[in-house]
Amino acid sequence: MVTAGIGDGRGIVHVNGVQTRPAAQKFPYYLAGLLRCSCGRCMTPASAKSGQYHYYQCTDGINCRHRVNAAELQDAVWEVLSKVHYSEEFLKGARDGINAERLKLADNIRPQLAAVRKTLKGVREEQKQLTGLFLSGIVTADNKDHFNSKLAEINLRIQNYEEQEQALLNALTAATTDAAEELEQLVIGMTNMQQNLAKVRGDSALLRNFATTYIQKSPASMIQRGRWL
Repeated sequence: MVTAGIGDGRGIVHVNGVQTRPAAQKFPYYLAGLLRCSCGRCMTPASAKSGQYHYYQCTDGINCRHRVNAAELQDAVWEVLSKVHYSEEFLKGARDGINAERLKLADNIRPQLAAVRKTLKGVREEQKQLTGLFLSGIVTADNKDHFNSKLAEINLRIQNYEEQEQALLNALTAATTDAAEELEQLVIGMTNMQQNLAKVRGDSALLRNFATTYIQKSPASMIQRGRWL
């Protein structure tokens, strides 16, 4: 996600996939479908003076009406992306911060996992006892429907608790994984993005592909979306 402060001073524009590009526009709106206004609404390409001026404007034309010069914004986005650099100090701080948050999350998951396992153990004991009734001969042709229904209900509960247990185990594994490898991938992704940006700066069609590929899906956007920090 990229933030740019170009416009009329009423807010900033956040890059985020939300809308499609109008086919009728001739100006190369590379960021069409990737912008949100500071008010939270999506922004859409627009032009004025018979196509002399080109903008991205907020779709809230009543309360906001914010618009930014399309060419200036696009140039600013390319400039910001080409200069993004993560220092060793930043990466260390990010790693420490992410790991600290994950430890808190792990501390919250463990008691939930213990509670689910305790409940699951109890339900499995119910299943064992009911199965024993079938083997003991207590279940007859007259009451078998009742016992079968009860057994089916217990089996369903076991399945649900097993799924909860697995989901919590997966979450605990993720929460106890060091962030170093993910941050390394972030740096690699950013480096690849900048190398590709340098290659496509003069090609209109490739710039659009670049925007949708790297701005919307780049590893760098994960941090700024709050996924890591």
